[in-house]
Amino acid sequence: MANLSRDYRSKRMRNGALYFVAAALFAGIIVANPFSGAQTLPSTVSPANAATAAALDLLKNVVEHHSLEMSTLPTSIADRFCFEMTINFTANIGQPSRILIIRDHDKAALLVRTLSGGCYTYCTNGLVLTIDHDHPGYLMRTTACPLFLLNKNENGFQFNCGFDQVAAPTIKLALSNLFAGMISSAKVATYDAASRRFTVQTAHSLSTIELSHDDSPFPIRSFTHQNKDFTMEFSFLSCGTISRSYAMLVNPDSFEKSLAGIQIENIAPADSTPETFSNAATIPSDLGQDPAEQALVTKLTEILVPANPATQPAKNP
Repeated sequence: MANLSRDYRSKRMRNGALYFVAAALFAGIIVANPFSGAQTLPSTVSPANAATAAALDLLKNVVEHHSLEMSTLPTSIADRFCFEMTINFTANIGQPSRILIIRDHDKAALLVRTLSGGCYTYCTNGLVLTIDHDHPGYLMRTTACPLFLLNKNENGFQFNCGFDQVAAPTIKLALSNLFAGMISSAKVATYDAASRRFTVQTAHSLSTIELSHDDSPFPIRSFTHQNKDFTMEFSFLSCGTISRSYAMLVNPDSFEKSLAGIQIENIAPADSTPETFSNAATIPSDLGQDPAEQALVTKLTEILVPANPATQPAKNP
């Protein structure tokens, strides 16, 4: 592959990017300590009607009797898992994004894609590859680890997704805390047994929670949350095992040869600024309008996203 090293300073800044950076030197939207503050469930639920009370009692039972944390912490339900989040901000902040999160023991990967599946940014332990929108046809490469945080504690809702210039990935998806907060502030709730789906409405949000239809160790199949700022949808793809193609994403050596011929700009860690990571996490609205850029998006997608990855046999632990 062709490697170009230079002092990189992006010519653009996507103002107001809500998810972007959480390196030690950079400020994200995290409040207080992201690894503290479990939510306490109410001892009794006192909503407006009996149907709502029954639905919330069922949801409370799910929270109290299952582990709902996927993380890089010892409290995680498993050390191998995969989930995908789609997020669409109300404000005009780039394109809606599909974000794939994978943990395989001490390794992790984060893949940022368009809704149609085109790859924009890839990150694993110590490596970031992203489309350089300022130089169509080029990839940019720098050093960081995946970061993903979705939690709720005494300080409020916490969300951060991007890249962290530390030695190891950081993932914390704490649904128990989120669901406990929803239960305590619910105005209306329903549960449909046929679809195994809860709907919970608070004064400021609307959420749906679909339970797994099989014996998966993780009891949630999907989760959607909508408020005035954004809509996010989660699909939980595997827990305890991951497919071979997902395992490939935490081992970049397995596709290094496929990058041959791609022009890559190497950015030294010291030259990677908050803007660098903000741009890597936020898909530009005009991505792919340049033919050279669209060709690169297509090639990167072919390399990183094999057909039907969820149907491939699981990799042995």
